[in-house]
Amino acid sequence: MNFTLSIDLSTSWTTSDVVPIVTLHENGDNMLVRDASMFYDPISNMVYWYGGYPYLTGFQPSVWGFTLNGGQVSWEKIYDIGISHATSGSTFPGFTFTTGSLWTSTPTAYYSLGGYIIGGADPAITGLGMTSVSGMVEYNFQEGLWTNTSDTGATGYREQGFSIHGEAIYVPIYGKDGIIVFLGGDIPTTQAYVGGAALAEFSDITIYDISTGNYYQQTATGLAIPLGRIQFCATGAAAADNSSFEIFIYGGSGDGTLNTNDLTADQAVDFGKVYILSLPAFTWIQAPDVSATQRSAHSCRTIGNRQMVSIGGIVNNNSTFTDPWTNGLGIFDMTELTWGFNYDATAAPYVPSKAVTAYYNSSSRYPSSWANSDLKTIFKDTGATTVNGTSSPTGAPAARKTYTGAIVGSVLGGLALIAVLVVCVFFFCMRLGSRREKSRLDNLGSNQPAFYQEGYRDNSYNEMGPSEPKYQLGTETTRLAEMGNEHGGANQPLMKPVELFAGR
Repeated sequence: MNFTLSIDLSTSWTTSDVVPIVTLHENGDNMLVRDASMFYDPISNMVYWYGGYPYLTGFQPSVWGFTLNGGQVSWEKIYDIGISHATSGSTFPGFTFTTGSLWTSTPTAYYSLGGYIIGGADPAITGLGMTSVSGMVEYNFQEGLWTNTSDTGATGYREQGFSIHGEAIYVPIYGKDGIIVFLGGDIPTTQAYVGGAALAEFSDITIYDISTGNYYQQTATGLAIPLGRIQFCATGAAAADNSSFEIFIYGGSGDGTLNTNDLTADQAVDFGKVYILSLPAFTWIQAPDVSATQRSAHSCRTIGNRQMVSIGGIVNNNSTFTDPWTNGLGIFDMTELTWGFNYDATAAPYVPSKAVTAYYNSSSRYPSSWANSDLKTIFKDTGATTVNGTSSPTGAPAARKTYTGAIVGSVLGGLALIAVLVVCVFFFCMRLGSRREKSRLDNLGSNQPAFYQEGYRDNSYNEMGPSEPKYQLGTETTRLAEMGNEHGGANQPLMKPVELFAGR
């Protein structure tokens, strides 16, 4: 079973009374994956669905999409992908579905770092265990061009280039074309992936400069630094004067499970907290209001100026456990730093919290030392004409904009989210991967959709043996117009770019 839910963001609602529009998909089984990328291309006005971990055997990887049309959704297959297709040179460059990548999108491109591949996601690699891959996948909206480049080496992402189940946040106010901040997740040292075996420290932040393609590492400090974790959520907001940009993280797990017996005492407390990474100081601040639940494999997005919505996820691996949040939704006020269950369509613009303001009033605006002089220059360059996270294209006149647009995300375990604020619509995509889930939904009325997600454990699958071939995203490129069954390629008329922020 596979459907999309749309929720109006132009009016206020509570998580218990929200009533979505439900759109069923005729070919839903072909989209039954978890942990996919779901991103909005404002130039072609298309929403894309790419990657993920399939529920069903005999799966053929594809890219799906629909044209934005208010609250109505009609998914269609854009093209088939996969290693076998890439080998023939007929449709897609030399990479296939990845799961657990760190991805985000900007007004002009989609970016996906690392992740892992597994045989069930591509017939060409049947039987392959979970295999870490390096490289950055990029889809250029203006050119309709897919590229995949190596990210290892002196200017690459860490030594091996592997990163899984972390988060990527687009920050448009720093650098010439903005930056992407990568944080958390696993950083395997080999291609044999085991969930939670090599957690990244949150004191070690990776910055990707979009204009140069260079990676930088910077140390983050603070009195309360989050514990290492995977499958957490993150979102961000900028001060109106671009004086700071705050990244909020919540939840996560140590190894892909949230069984009480699997958590240490510190994890049981830490995974229920919200932490704030404030830039450009690179300092961590802990929000005082602790959530009543620890959850992982969920998604968080900024909606209504200053509200972080948490959607779905795994609360407990016990299949009979009921999510204490109605519809799996929670709302966090990023200025007041408090949890609630009410969405306010008329909320005031984002203002950094008192805790963030207090830090800058008593401490340096920048880190005590920079890891790289180029990075120092990037963070002292706030030339992007941005307010609350929306940037003008290069060469466009300066304008004040709000942190709105297409906020697109996918949630491991079955739930994905799109909020397209330009049309005041909130999209959810739910993937149901078991008969129990299907039965539960069949018994629900249309006014009460279920957002409960059953747990799963990634590291229960076979690992890659030492004799397996090494997989890395190469350096090939392919234009959409060169692919079979193309949609939105170079030969189609381009829409004027919409002035909105697309991504995390």
